[in-house]
Amino acid sequence: MTSHPADLSPRRERLMQAFRVEGPTLRTRNADEADPARARIPGLWAQCLAGARPPGPLHAVYHAYESDHHGAYSLCLGEANPRADAPGVLVPAGDYLVFEARGEMPQALIQAWAQVWRYFAAPDAPRRSYRADFERHLAPGCVELHIGVQA
Repeated sequence: MTSHPADLSPRRERLMQAFRVEGPTLRTRNADEADPARARIPGLWAQCLAGARPPGPLHAVYHAYESDHHGAYSLCLGEANPRADAPGVLVPAGDYLVFEARGEMPQALIQAWAQVWRYFAAPDAPRRSYRADFERHLAPGCVELHIGVQA
């Protein structure tokens, strides 16, 4: 029996293929992002959106984790390239749980990340890999959060 509420039930993508994302990158931590005076992610989004929009979905890749969601991590924003040998940040092949954020951004995305943290706090939750996680921004008001899990 699982202790996860129905609204936290993600779908599982097994053995997703590796790909790369190239774009501006920064290093931060969630504690800094919770403080508007220290938050750097909104500036990275403004920088990314000020240029020409890529034709495909925009990706936000969380990688180079210091430890877990409490430690430092790097964030890269850009367009996906299916070639694993392309320049940019590698999103490794593996298993991912996919959560959805729908609605007014960035509030819907912030709420979706809070759901992710609640989901993985449950004692019977799969273990996160902390190799790479990513958001796939499909359309205005529609984002998929792909969270890497241990096989």
